[in-house]
Amino acid sequence: MPDYSPVVPIELTLLSKVAYRGQEVTAPRLRAVLALLAGDVKRGVSIGALIDGLWPDEQPENPAKAVHILVSRIRGQLGPDLVVNTPTGYRIDAQVDTEAILTYASDSAKALTTAHFETALATAAAGLGLWNGEGTDGTDPLSLLRLERKQARRSLLRTHALALSKAGKHAEAKVPLEDLVASSSHDEELLLELIRTQPRPTAQRAL
Repeated sequence: MPDYSPVVPIELTLLSKVAYRGQEVTAPRLRAVLALLAGDVKRGVSIGALIDGLWPDEQPENPAKAVHILVSRIRGQLGPDLVVNTPTGYRIDAQVDTEAILTYASDSAKALTTAHFETALATAAAGLGLWNGEGTDGTDPLSLLRLERKQARRSLLRTHALALSKAGKHAEAKVPLEDLVASSSHDEELLLELIRTQPRPTAQRAL
C-alpha cells in the first residue's frame, strides 16, 4: 500500500462546527438543511424528504416554498455553488467532513488488515482530527447526523489503538486499548493487543 495521502480538502464542515470554506453558519434552520443534504451527498435529497426532516411535527403553510427560501438563504450566505438542484430536490456539491470521516475509517481499517500499520495510524489520526465526538445529544438533523457518524469515529479509535500496538508502540497503545475494552469487552482482538501491552515479568534470579 502506498504512503497515506489525504482526501480532497474539505470545504464544508458539519462535525466540529458548521462552516463552508471557513464561513460559519449559525442559523439553526440553515444548519438543519445542510445536515439533511449531507445525509446523501451523491444523490441528493428530495424536497419531500427535506420537509419531513425539517418539520417532523408541524409543517408551515407552504412547506415546499419554505424549503426554497431556506436554500436561497444558504446560497445568499455561502455562494450559489454549494447547493445545486436535482430533478427532485437538492444536493451538496462540495467535499464534506461527514463523508470524509467514513473514508478515513474505511481506509485506515483496510491498512490495518493488510499490516500497513503506519498508514493505518496516519489515516486514523487524520479522521479523528475531524471531530471529538460531541454534539450528538439533540434530536435536530445535525445532531442526528453526527450521531450516525459516531460509529465511524469509534472505528477510527479502534484502528488507531490496534495499529499502535501492532506497530510495537505498546506504551502509547495501553490506555486507548483499555478505554475501548471497557466498552467492548467481547472484542477479542482488542483484548489480545491489550495483553501484549502489559509489561512482562522479569525472571527472578535463583538463590
